[in-house]
Amino acid sequence: MKKTLLLAAFGLFSLAGFAQTSKTYTDDLIVTINEVSTPAQKSNIDFVNHEDGTCDFILKNFCLGEEVYVGNIELKNVILTAGEGYNTFSVQQTITIQPGDDTSKDWLGPLLGQVPIDMKGKISEDQLYCTIDIDMTSTLGQTIEVTFGSDIMTGITHVSVTTDKLVDVYSLAGALLRSHVAPENALNGLQPGVYVVNGKKVIKK
Repeated sequence: MKKTLLLAAFGLFSLAGFAQTSKTYTDDLIVTINEVSTPAQKSNIDFVNHEDGTCDFILKNFCLGEEVYVGNIELKNVILTAGEGYNTFSVQQTITIQPGDDTSKDWLGPLLGQVPIDMKGKISEDQLYCTIDIDMTSTLGQTIEVTFGSDIMTGITHVSVTTDKLVDVYSLAGALLRSHVAPENALNGLQPGVYVVNGKKVIKK
């Protein structure tokens, strides 16, 4: 009898452990087009963890500025790789961008057809960091680079870099902007956006 109860309890525990769960992450989002970045704006990414171990990421109501409404970017059946204190992911999918939630807006996404998306990032219980490259070269003649949140592992904040060595500053396109500057002055005078400092992406508001 005890053995039967133990097996039943274990079965319930296993089912609970693999139940589908969902969570919404809210953080700063920056859009970079042709090396020009928008100011950081609060945005949401929905995360759905499935029973089979895969997950979905949904960037809701994505817009370019205040006038170009793109839509919901949904990447499905993404596989997470376990790390130390967080999971990592890297996925390339070609998707149709779905209309956003506001039906009164003219959402551009469905008119773009199949759009290649390259998403990489890290996720923990309370934080999500990712980059999303949206390849619109065939329709708009450009790739849109999206950065959501701050790097989990390195602890990069939105405005600071800490190191004792002099650093180089690059644009996301690889252009050298500054060479051998003190880290505390690395981003001084630069426009808000995403830069590569000492080999790491850094967000400046």
